[in-house]
Amino acid sequence: MKKSLLALAVFGAFAGAASAQSSVTVYGIVDANVARTDSFDAATNSTKKVTSMNNGEQSQSRIGFKGVEDLGNGLKAVFNLENGFDLSNGAQGQASGFAFSRLAWVGLEGNFGTVRLGRQDLPIYLAMDSVDPFSTGTLGDIGTLFPSLDAKPRYNNMLYYKTPTFSGLTAEVSYTFGEQAGDNTAGRSYGIVLGYENGPLVAKLAYNRLDNDPNNLSPAVPVVTPTVNADAKDKDTFAGISYDFGVVKLHGAYLKAKADVAGVTSVDTKSGMIGISVPLGAGTFLADYTMLKDDLVDNDDSKKLSLGYVYSLSKRTNLYTTVARVTNDDNAGRAAYGTTKPGDNSTGYQVGIRHTF
Repeated sequence: MKKSLLALAVFGAFAGAASAQSSVTVYGIVDANVARTDSFDAATNSTKKVTSMNNGEQSQSRIGFKGVEDLGNGLKAVFNLENGFDLSNGAQGQASGFAFSRLAWVGLEGNFGTVRLGRQDLPIYLAMDSVDPFSTGTLGDIGTLFPSLDAKPRYNNMLYYKTPTFSGLTAEVSYTFGEQAGDNTAGRSYGIVLGYENGPLVAKLAYNRLDNDPNNLSPAVPVVTPTVNADAKDKDTFAGISYDFGVVKLHGAYLKAKADVAGVTSVDTKSGMIGISVPLGAGTFLADYTMLKDDLVDNDDSKKLSLGYVYSLSKRTNLYTTVARVTNDDNAGRAAYGTTKPGDNSTGYQVGIRHTF
């Protein structure tokens, strides 16, 4: 009997050690809001207001699984599977038709850094998110006037590497395989991000290039899988910074977006942002001012002012409200949310709730 108990105790110890070496976490975000935004009516050639319930405006609603296995000697196997959905109707969202529409990757972590393979966020997009006071969510995010990055946040077939952190400094490199027969350049993308994070300071410098992409002329169309358009090139250069003084956090960003087909420039814009985050009561007051200047098309510039407040009910649940207004030149039709016709200004309002688990 004693031997049996001893054997069970030893087995339990080994089982506990094994389970401690590997773990899987289920996590998610549920986010919904009521908004009053713009909608262009082609029949009347006018912009009208629409009141609607929308999904995932502070953060896109999602459910995910992430895991890690300790392989010993500082080496770990890691993976992340994440699917988006529309909370307003329960439908699959964010690249519907994919079993895991947001993320699906596997990789290794160690003293050498991190290597990942699969469907992933673009490093340049994450750099933008890290300095945006609205965190690329709600009406206020900088994506409205940083359209090239906001429309293409993640790619399939990505090989990604991130260095270890050296005194706050990191580097990230990504390469996306276009997977077109006979042409390794068709549909490919590659990018690099240099980052510095130390205490209150965050600074990012990033570049991304996408070759042979038919959507480079329509940055509002997300690229799910890069496809071929001969001689097309989409090039984005981004710089961003934030500094937290405690009583106020300052934000700034700049984007140069350029695209061409067969050597002819088709997109040439500059975007800029200045913003603040201010702790206020149980929440945070947010504000930013963004600008887009079109160097290719006359009278196609836009400006946007956004104000918001995020109120924390707990560590996992918060309320949020945002108001944003876009002013357009005669040839610009950018909307705070939804759609509007060229030359019209656009204002949107929203109130929502977000819970993380």
